[in-house]
Amino acid sequence: MEDRRFDEREFVQEVVSHTNVEPHYTFPNSSGLLQDLSDLIYYQEEPFGSTSIYAQYCVMRKAKEVGIKVLLDGQGADELFARYHGYYFAFLTNLLKLGRLRDFMSEIVRISKITGLSIFYILLHVNRETFRALPYSLRTLLYTKVKEGLKYVRKDFFHTFKDREKTWIDDRKWGDLNHRLLADITRYSLRGLLKYEDRNSMAFSIETRVPFADDHRLIEFVSHCPFTYKIHNGWTKYLLRCATEDILPPKVRWRRDKKGFVTSENLWLYEIREELKKLIFSRRCDYINDEALYRDFDFILESHRDKEGVSKIWRVINLKLWLQRFF
Repeated sequence: MEDRRFDEREFVQEVVSHTNVEPHYTFPNSSGLLQDLSDLIYYQEEPFGSTSIYAQYCVMRKAKEVGIKVLLDGQGADELFARYHGYYFAFLTNLLKLGRLRDFMSEIVRISKITGLSIFYILLHVNRETFRALPYSLRTLLYTKVKEGLKYVRKDFFHTFKDREKTWIDDRKWGDLNHRLLADITRYSLRGLLKYEDRNSMAFSIETRVPFADDHRLIEFVSHCPFTYKIHNGWTKYLLRCATEDILPPKVRWRRDKKGFVTSENLWLYEIREELKKLIFSRRCDYINDEALYRDFDFILESHRDKEGVSKIWRVINLKLWLQRFF
C-alpha cells in the first residue's frame, strides 16, 4: 500500500529478480474500505478482528482482475515454525521452566537486537505469559481490572460467556511452545486464517492452495522437532530459514520484521470516522455499551498512536455492522 510504513515492494522486487515472475500491486485505502465494507462483512459471514482481512480481499480482487485462477499462499508457516512475536514469550517461558537461565538471558538479548523490542517489553510479556498460568478465579478477577476494552462490552454479556476464556487459555498451555503451536495449527489461529482466506478467495472465484497447512508429513515432522529449532539465537522460523538457503534471496530469508496483510488501520478509521459513527450508532445492540463507546470514539481515533484502542474500536464496529447485516 502507499503508506511507506507498510510498503514491502523492496522485498517483492527481490523475489521478482530471483524468480522472474510478473508482479501485480493493489493499494487498499480508507474510501475503498468504506465502499466495500458491507460486501466484505457479507462474504466473511462472521465478525473479524482487523482490517487486514480487507487487504487480503483486495489481493483476491486483483488476482481476479488480471485473470489468475489459482494462488499459492503461505498460511500455516507462521504457526508451524513460530514466526509471530507472541511465540517468543512462550519460548522464553519454556526455557525458564526447564531451568535454562543462561539461555533465557542470552535469547532475550538476541531477540531485542533482532526485533528492536526493548528488554523491558520482552520481560513484561513473559510475565503476561506466566499470568495465564494463574488459577482461573484469580486470573478472571485481575483480567476484568486490567482489560480496559471490556468497558465497551455489557457486563451481563461478559459474565455470561467469560468461561470461554478459561477454555481458550487452558487448551493452549501457555509457556509450552510446541503445545501452543499445535493448538494454534489445529484449533485456533490457523483455522480462523484459513476461513478468512476461503471466504475472500471464493468471493472472486479464486482457488487458493496452502502447502504449509496441507502437507501432513511436514506438519508431523516439524511438530516433533525440539522447540529450540523453531526459535534460535533470537530468530523465529529458524528451521525454515535454514532449509530455504538455496531457494530464497538472503534479504528475504533473514528479514527481521514481520508483516502480514498489515494495513493503516488507525489512519483509515480516522479518515472515515464520521461515516462509521452514522453506521454503528444508528441502532443499538444487546452486547455493546453504546454510551461508553460513543464517549471515547473520537478521542481514540484521533490518537493515531493508540493502536490497541483503535483495534478495540474496530472490533466493536465490525460486530455492530455484522449484526445489522445479518440480523
